[in-house]
Amino acid sequence: MSRMVTTQSGAGRRARKYCSSPPVVSPGALSLPPYPPLTGLGQAGMERLPYPVVPGSLLQHSMMYMAHYMPQVSPFSGGLGSSGPPEERRKRNRTFIDPVTEVPRLEQWFAINTHPSHNLILKYTEELNRMPYRQKFPKLEPKNVQFWFKNRRAKCKRLRVSM
Repeated sequence: MSRMVTTQSGAGRRARKYCSSPPVVSPGALSLPPYPPLTGLGQAGMERLPYPVVPGSLLQHSMMYMAHYMPQVSPFSGGLGSSGPPEERRKRNRTFIDPVTEVPRLEQWFAINTHPSHNLILKYTEELNRMPYRQKFPKLEPKNVQFWFKNRRAKCKRLRVSM
């Protein structure tokens, strides 16, 4: 390992030279506190790791801080990287925009302005939520309208490039 050392040379200029010796560290400075045991892996998970883990080792300490990057052991399957039973997985709710009533209105607004301001998006959202179709279904959020405009701009760009 090399490190840069800055020294003063004649006429007040600094000279840089590179040293290959590591910095001197006293032995007492390397003492580390006792490490807590790995949590979340369990004994089955420890056996599946591609490397041995010695209790109280520096590796165990690093794994504690890197745990959010590592696959977790599920108590349901006993394996690494599983996400649990199907009941625990959350299904994403998709927002449906009515193609008969809402899309033509959005297209009108898009023809006027492809990049509406935040206030315009709020206004459009309120107007869409007042439509009869939205009385039976969940209300739109401004984010939904914002994504519609973003996707519509992407569609325009895609059609322009393909021509």
